[in-house]
Amino acid sequence: MIENYEVVSIVGNAKNAGKTTVLNAIVENYMNRVLAITSIGLDGEVLDNISLLPKPRIFVHPGMIVATAEECLKVCEAQFSIIADTDIQTSLGTIKIIHITLAGYCLIGGPSTIKAMTRLIELLKSMNIYKILIDGAFSRKTLSKVTDACLFAVGAVLSPNIDDVIKSADLTIRQFGLPRISKEYDYLEAKDNVTLIMESGNTIDLMIDSAITNMDMIFESINNETRFIYLPGSLSQMFAKEYIRRRKSKLPSIILKSPTHIVLPDLIFSQLLQMQTKIYVLNTINLIGIAYNPFSPSGYCFDELEFRQKLINITDLPIINVMHESEERHE
Repeated sequence: MIENYEVVSIVGNAKNAGKTTVLNAIVENYMNRVLAITSIGLDGEVLDNISLLPKPRIFVHPGMIVATAEECLKVCEAQFSIIADTDIQTSLGTIKIIHITLAGYCLIGGPSTIKAMTRLIELLKSMNIYKILIDGAFSRKTLSKVTDACLFAVGAVLSPNIDDVIKSADLTIRQFGLPRISKEYDYLEAKDNVTLIMESGNTIDLMIDSAITNMDMIFESINNETRFIYLPGSLSQMFAKEYIRRRKSKLPSIILKSPTHIVLPDLIFSQLLQMQTKIYVLNTINLIGIAYNPFSPSGYCFDELEFRQKLINITDLPIINVMHESEERHE
């Protein structure tokens, strides 16, 4: 599934959704290759910081490269040697690049900004590494900027109701698959303010950097000749609710920087889709597969075959059961 990609991110739409289990499965499959691992944020803790439930830990093998924060090294159970000391700062200290000499568990804390992660990946690429794996987070905005491909982990932990998990997964897959706007609008990437694009092609810069503030001004500026509205920040719940409230009016299509700039509850995003709202992005996410975990750390589990079939019904992407480490591409 990941053979053709150099930098791969594993993300989930819930804590413990299975992304670390996916990461460990990939590591086992490529033990004879030089892999590098880092994280957007902190991964590999014994317990989830919010639920206090056990979390899968990241297990690393000799020959692997890990980029992690200095404080994380104090609890690293694997043996290692430091091969590079970067000046990339995080809340847990400077990022160190280490070479694993003896297998064991490792706590990984990486950079959380696009600029820092981009620089770290450039450093790792210079080390003749086969693949770079990023234990990511769905809400992070770095995905479409620094990765070649993305695996989406769907876990039973989200809800004991399998249909709720599938519905949420379906919405996320649709979000990740939002289409790219025509390249003629790439100039929007450099804009920091909300911008209206008219049917004539003219643009109106509203001098507002967020759709959260001054919403009245934004919607009062929209008229029947407004073709697109570009939001440089997030598509927030407040803006989406007002957009939905005005659904009987002629509304422009929405342009965002990336799919991860949608920060909405499932219900609100679902309503936008039901309205057939056209949402485009400047940077797409290359979603290459779905990894699912039928087990929840709370103690319940889904029927594996039912879970797999329900996922097959919502996507044509390859799917893999992370607990079985088996992959199936369905028709």
